[in-house]
Amino acid sequence: MNKNIWDFWAGRYDRLWVQKYSLKPTRDLVIAELKSILEDDLRGELSLLDVGCGTGQLLEDIQRRIGISRLTLTGMDKSEKMLAIAAEKLNNVNLLAGDALDLPFRGSQFDILTCCHSFPYYSDQIKALREFKRVLKPGGVILLIQAAENNFYDKLIMKGVKVTTGKASYPSNAQLGKLAQKAGLFLKEQKPLKTKFFMPSIILSILQNGD
Repeated sequence: MNKNIWDFWAGRYDRLWVQKYSLKPTRDLVIAELKSILEDDLRGELSLLDVGCGTGQLLEDIQRRIGISRLTLTGMDKSEKMLAIAAEKLNNVNLLAGDALDLPFRGSQFDILTCCHSFPYYSDQIKALREFKRVLKPGGVILLIQAAENNFYDKLIMKGVKVTTGKASYPSNAQLGKLAQKAGLFLKEQKPLKTKFFMPSIILSILQNGD
């Protein structure tokens, strides 16, 4: 991912128009899935890593809408300017700079890993997924949400997006499934985000570390 692009957008990110039609609905879907996981998992406290946490919007929503009584939160991003903004918002969250292709964490550390919209910008997506798997505990869950090029309209829209964000690859549902399989992850389910008709396909892929 081009760090400089996201440093440039850092101060504007929380005010972008896509917040209303894409990013906030994305967080709503991820929050709903997290609530479901917590209802079904009775182990007590769980650890969550948000890869590509940006300005900390998801982590902030988790604190506000779920709380931290059962969740230990960690956020990681490559953009230090994004992280600086996140640090101003968040308390009781571990924040650090790092690369998704070489996560600065020991193996089997997290119960849940979230990745919202940053995955298409990783230069080696299989390596990123293998890193996700490495830092997850056995049975750990990945909530990965991204725009997916499932049809011609998606490809047309995302071609325009690349003008503002740089090089990216938006795997279709089927392609994401194949990437997950190659990385040794189990694809449990894929859920489309219901948003405005003019938006591209946005898909939540729920992956599990079967080790």
